[in-house]
Amino acid sequence: MSTDEIRPQFIGPDWARCTDGLSWANTLPAEVQHPSSVRSNNLWERVACILFFAQRGDFQHVHALLDVARESDDWHLRDCALMIFSLAASSSEVGRISKFFVHPDYDTRLEAYRCAALSCDLDLIAALARHRRSASRSESERVMDHCSSVLEGNVEAPEFAESTLDDNAYVAKVDDKIADIRKTYGTRTAIYAGVPLDAKGLLNEIVALCDEEEPELNGGVIANSFAILEGLTGVPYAGCLDEDCTPIVPKILRTLTNLRLSGELDRFEVGKRYFWGHAIS
Repeated sequence: MSTDEIRPQFIGPDWARCTDGLSWANTLPAEVQHPSSVRSNNLWERVACILFFAQRGDFQHVHALLDVARESDDWHLRDCALMIFSLAASSSEVGRISKFFVHPDYDTRLEAYRCAALSCDLDLIAALARHRRSASRSESERVMDHCSSVLEGNVEAPEFAESTLDDNAYVAKVDDKIADIRKTYGTRTAIYAGVPLDAKGLLNEIVALCDEEEPELNGGVIANSFAILEGLTGVPYAGCLDEDCTPIVPKILRTLTNLRLSGELDRFEVGKRYFWGHAIS
């Protein structure tokens, strides 16, 4: 690994994964909090600095996260850069994630599909549906899962996951659904689970998934909902899922109860994207 990609101690080995979210492993060093670190030779430090400022409402360098994702030989670092970009990039920029649908690395492609869903951007979901044509069978299933998570959510009989439609018919069905959603909720509304993005709705959905008979089967869905919720609010979820992405239900319920009681969720406008409580244009 290049010395420019040595992971610093303040970033844990599970950073931006279901176990840690975007929580730092140690205090962020003062030098990484300086604007000059957006040009650091260490790509991890560059990502950390961009995140530090985005968490404070300064999004001017978020676009550079995709430069890191292109330059890095470290798949974990690429995943981190893509995830933060999907949560913090402006509506005019976030569609650039689609370029990574054809990345040569399998794991990076899978993360790009997931990040399309985390963005809550319907244009990006339309692009993802079109990518199904060129995806392998196993990747096609992931593509459809993420289209489903944005267009319909956790429903008993999903129309967009595990679909047997041919590629053209699938794209047409996705386009029709997107048109219906936009007719109902507006063209610029952020969407998740088929409805306008809603921090309270995400919280309630996580609680409902934890209340099911086998919550461990919902680990991936809970992790994605938590990633979006952390991006919106800045409230950490580290320790709420284990390394196998199995929900730790008591920890989850304490975290969400505290968030609900804080009153913080009342200030988020439904259908708008935020990052650490700051509105994204």
